[in-house]
Amino acid sequence: MKKLISLCLVAMILLSLACTGFTITAGASSSIAYAFSGNNKNDKGYAQGTITLSVDSTASPTSYWLYWADNTSALSGYAEIAQVTASSGKATFTMPAQTAIPADATKLIAIKSASKPTTKTVTSAAAVYTIPDSKLPTKKSSSKLYSFEALSDIHMCEGGSSSYPYDEQHLASAFKTAANRKVDFIVTSGDHVNNQRADSGSSHSNPYYAAEWNRYLKILSESDYCNPIYEAIGNHELWNGDTESDYRKDPSVGTKYFIKSTGLDSNSATIKAGKAYYEFTEPTTGDHFLMLALEGGFYTDRVDEFTDAQLSWLESKLKAYQNDGKNCFIVEHSNFYKWGAGDQIDRPIYDIPLKDTMPSTVKLKNLLKTYKNAVVITGHTHFCLDQQLNYSDNSSTSALIIHNSSVGAVRMIKNGTTRVNDTSLEKTEGYIVDVYSDHTVFNGTNLYYNEIIPTASYFVKGNRVEPTTEPTTQPTTQPTTQPTTQPTTQPTTQPTTEKPLLYGDVDENNLLEIVDATFIQKALAKMITLSPDQLVLARVDGTDVLNIVDATLIQKKLAKLIDKFPVEEQLAKTSSNDYAVTGANDIAALIKKSKSDLTASYLYASYNQYQALKKYVKELEKSGDTSDTAYNKLNNLYTEFKELVGDPPKTVKVYFTNGDNWSVVKAYWWGSASENPTWETSPTCTYVKTNDYGQKIYCCDLPADAQGLIWRSNSGSAKTQDIKGPFSENMAWYPDKVTGGSDTTADPKTWSVKSWTYS
Repeated sequence: MKKLISLCLVAMILLSLACTGFTITAGASSSIAYAFSGNNKNDKGYAQGTITLSVDSTASPTSYWLYWADNTSALSGYAEIAQVTASSGKATFTMPAQTAIPADATKLIAIKSASKPTTKTVTSAAAVYTIPDSKLPTKKSSSKLYSFEALSDIHMCEGGSSSYPYDEQHLASAFKTAANRKVDFIVTSGDHVNNQRADSGSSHSNPYYAAEWNRYLKILSESDYCNPIYEAIGNHELWNGDTESDYRKDPSVGTKYFIKSTGLDSNSATIKAGKAYYEFTEPTTGDHFLMLALEGGFYTDRVDEFTDAQLSWLESKLKAYQNDGKNCFIVEHSNFYKWGAGDQIDRPIYDIPLKDTMPSTVKLKNLLKTYKNAVVITGHTHFCLDQQLNYSDNSSTSALIIHNSSVGAVRMIKNGTTRVNDTSLEKTEGYIVDVYSDHTVFNGTNLYYNEIIPTASYFVKGNRVEPTTEPTTQPTTQPTTQPTTQPTTQPTTQPTTEKPLLYGDVDENNLLEIVDATFIQKALAKMITLSPDQLVLARVDGTDVLNIVDATLIQKKLAKLIDKFPVEEQLAKTSSNDYAVTGANDIAALIKKSKSDLTASYLYASYNQYQALKKYVKELEKSGDTSDTAYNKLNNLYTEFKELVGDPPKTVKVYFTNGDNWSVVKAYWWGSASENPTWETSPTCTYVKTNDYGQKIYCCDLPADAQGLIWRSNSGSAKTQDIKGPFSENMAWYPDKVTGGSDTTADPKTWSVKSWTYS
């Protein structure tokens, strides 16, 4: 009996230790204690608390590396939690507020090593802490509903910049990480371009707007990332003046170019509306994404950035979505002064946040105080994630605001008062956001290394309301019995019927309604099974594979954005003998044509049709699929792409300011698929107007695919440096400095150039 009592006491002691976050590990000299703290200390998934590592007190101070781990080793794709030094037998580290325990973590391990370890297994650890069941996340990563990458402050810089020396590499890393993480889409919080001279100090004259957008789009087009991207507009996109005093000039010029360059949600109606704010819906869950737009100008602290029309639109959306059981994300650029995330609350040091001196800022804040179910994603300050300025709901009085860092270059705060830029290659940051049925995790990520930063990954309780049980029966309009198998291919002719099929009428009630799109979503989620007849009606994209595109097409037709489904157009062409598929030769030609147009049309890379076409072309090249089904799908994607972006321009108008007073301005270019001039036959350019400085501006129709351009005088005794493509409409240059030559034809005077945008 005494033995039994002793065993019970031991068990009770061990249970008590586990509940207080203490674990004794293999090796008597090392152990880890984890005391969870904060408002959510008893909730699953929250990591906030103090980690205490105890080691042999007689040993010399030694470095230990802390990692989240599963039962085998440190989690792949995660950076270390911290490097700590055990002095006098102990080392402690505090996990910041609201941080998350990773979905697949079961342990926390400490690896003893003077430098970053390469072996990070549980068996090699100096100490191991087993996470209690009461703290393990409710979901594993395999059960996430979808994921997206959140980026901000990319700052493409034409002509180079000491502030963003690795702009191209950083953006390429962001897209590479998105592709490797297999995110479903990307959202951005603005400042894709820098749009100001790199060497002009505070004058910001002669912006490089078009050239910077072109570089952004080209890097996207060349990346392996092929899914949609949705951009919000930042203050740097709005710049439209030659000097600081011009910041109140018409910012709609920047807005129009932003809409053209990004394609917003790739909906032609949205693009034609001419507004940079818009929404899109995550197709598998119905979650809402509201993309806000700065509208007032560059200086966010001096102008009203949000029109009454935009705020009314936002209020109507938030009100409609307040209790619909879906997540609602707001993507916006600027942080607020002394409110929310993004800067120091007590002593802000960022100079142009949204301020209450502007009425629209007050209105926006009031909306976020009213509709607390939303999650706002901002950027603007560039402050790196480890500054812990990333998470605030203003003491539960507002919607949650998540601050993002910067892709282009991060900033830090030194001595609490000074901003310091870190322009190193490996410092580029964003979020990988994983959405689950009951919560969301914002995984702060080093985009260069593709590593999640544990101390900047935040657990957010969800607003989603999921059905408590799956439906046990299908709707009454669905046939009560179904064949045991479904056809593997779509019928080439319509089933025998007395009346034409109503494509999209999935519930077979002779009406096209939003519930038909819902049926498709439920079928894809395996909540219901469609009959063969329903599958024929559901596959409106013209392929024999049911996918989310079918549901989207039904929504587009209901919104009168399209007149016919692709399947209806195919049948019409087939009946008139204008459409025929012959297999491999056709699809090889279409792949070649698609690739050619993608290369020529990269300026439309962030249109989702571009991304979808790029993705499918890559899939077909990898799989070698030459079936009629593959052809039909590719043809549909190609057609949709062409309808939205049109044919790439064969020529673009480019401009030159004749600051050296040449009697005649000529243009010489090379690298075009069309005819290129010789130096002697360089065409004479057309005079356009004289600017405010008395300098004449000339125009040239340049082949859009030209690889290089030189502006030259009539005699050839003066010319510009080589200007490398790609080129787009309204790009312009002016001579800046003489870099050599003796003003003769044999040794012409050569000018370096600066860029500007003709408008």
